[in-house]
Amino acid sequence: MTDRVPRRSGLALAGLVAGALTCAAVIPAAAQRVDQVPAAPAPASPATSEGSAAAPAPAAPPLAHPVEIAGFRSAAFGMTERQLRAAVAKDFGIKPAALKAAENPVEKTRVLTAVVPHLLPGGLKAQISYVLGYRTRKLIQVGLLWSKAIDRATTSPQLIADAQLLQAYFRKAGYQPESITLNAPFAAGVVVFRGSDAQKRATLLVLQGKIERNRAGANVLTTAEQLSLFYSADPDHPDVAAIAPKHF
Repeated sequence: MTDRVPRRSGLALAGLVAGALTCAAVIPAAAQRVDQVPAAPAPASPATSEGSAAAPAPAAPPLAHPVEIAGFRSAAFGMTERQLRAAVAKDFGIKPAALKAAENPVEKTRVLTAVVPHLLPGGLKAQISYVLGYRTRKLIQVGLLWSKAIDRATTSPQLIADAQLLQAYFRKAGYQPESITLNAPFAAGVVVFRGSDAQKRATLLVLQGKIERNRAGANVLTTAEQLSLFYSADPDHPDVAAIAPKHF
């Protein structure tokens, strides 16, 4: 894992912008501040008498309609490559053989990619990437990427608008409340949304671009250059090549 969101696939969830996942606010527009969002004050401890234990905090009510991150559209986590190619053909009309396949040289995963239109209002094309695990060779992550390199009609305002649209959607989708992060800045942009379901499967939405300091010394996102969305089956224990502890 690194602190940069990979352009094609990779494991973008675990370890991304570690230590910056505490901010919460509405996603900023271009040239607005993306840092120093005040943290909510810690709740006061309940009063106790000498020798008595503090009253336990009330449990959070269960979600009425909790989200389940099972994949993306017909592509479900755990699918084999053959099943995945059939699912993509069903979703986007792409012939199974038209998916481009490549190996990730670091993670040793297999990645299938295609360019698809009209995933969001406005009709911008996106690159979609399906990652098959190193050992299982089954679907472990789906990534979507919007950028000018994918569609020449892409603009910074459109990427920001799409990020706002997706953030609003995810905020209402039933993610575990304690897992949600909004607008956390990092060196190359902003984590617009991060959340998990009850099984710890995760969604990550990242807006990247030019970060500059304004006269007040605040970090500012001046231009959005790409928007990335990832769905991961197990971000904490991904199926990728790695050196086992004490084996080197």
